[in-house]
Amino acid sequence: MFLRIVPLLLCLLMASPPARSAAESDGISRDGDIIRIEGRIRFVTEKRFAALLAAPGADAPARRIELHLDSEGGNLDATFGMLREMAAARRAGMRFLTRVPAGAICYSACTLLFAAGEERVAGDDASFLFHGIVHRGPDGGRTRPDRAALVAAAREKYLAGIGEADPGLARWLREREIVARNLEVTFAAGELSRIFPAYVTRIEAAAN
Repeated sequence: MFLRIVPLLLCLLMASPPARSAAESDGISRDGDIIRIEGRIRFVTEKRFAALLAAPGADAPARRIELHLDSEGGNLDATFGMLREMAAARRAGMRFLTRVPAGAICYSACTLLFAAGEERVAGDDASFLFHGIVHRGPDGGRTRPDRAALVAAAREKYLAGIGEADPGLARWLREREIVARNLEVTFAAGELSRIFPAYVTRIEAAAN
């Protein structure tokens, strides 16, 4: 586990995680019952996700979708939109398995998508990062009188989403003010599963 303080920026994003190289492109795609989400989460990701989720399988609509995640996070409002799409699909009978494969990352807003699976699987050396929320507007949000209220509401909504998967993890993040003070904590999936087993429900050992 690694913990450090990050500077406060103003954005309705999670505070900036480590960037990918320019050669790594953002993407979302569907192959059968698997939807892969890679790179930064944006509003275009949300729109594409809704379309892919609604697309039928080869023979019949899927009853379970696997979300394979390898993302540094991104826009929190877009992520909330994706969660609403998942909730609507769930009401129609669909279930979700979320997976962060071996060697992949799930940072920032991605941790909410991971939390939304009924089953949550990660490779032992996958990496998870939790941290603060900031608000970005045309001027960095500095002139918005409701800036503090927006950020506070987003923090509560984020922690509630994590808490639906593992109340203990949400409580730990709250008590240590990880989100409130824009701190940053990183876990290897194996370590995270040992400490908060309700969040990562199954670890997949690396292939020999």
